[in-house]
Amino acid sequence: MKNRKKYKFMRSIFASAWIIAILAGCAGLELEKARGVQPGGTEFEKHLYKEYVDISADEAGENDYSNSDVFALRAIAAGGGKAGQPEQIAERNLPAGTAG
Repeated sequence: MKNRKKYKFMRSIFASAWIIAILAGCAGLELEKARGVQPGGTEFEKHLYKEYVDISADEAGENDYSNSDVFALRAIAAGGGKAGQPEQIAERNLPAGTAG
């Protein structure tokens, strides 16, 4: 009985680790997609595309893959001629006292 409980426990630990590894592998994939875009639209949108790709790469370099994906998706939109609206400061998760 003791071995059976230990086996179930180890199996659940292994399954949890496997799920975490799979989910972690999904983050940060948008940067390569953004780099593959041939930017179109206005000159502004082309420059915006480039800047968003640069920011995405910086975030990926800091291992901040979720923010890297956010900026990569913005790059893809800008490269497709859809600049979008500026992000409101209240939408960012910033430490207290740093916004304003």
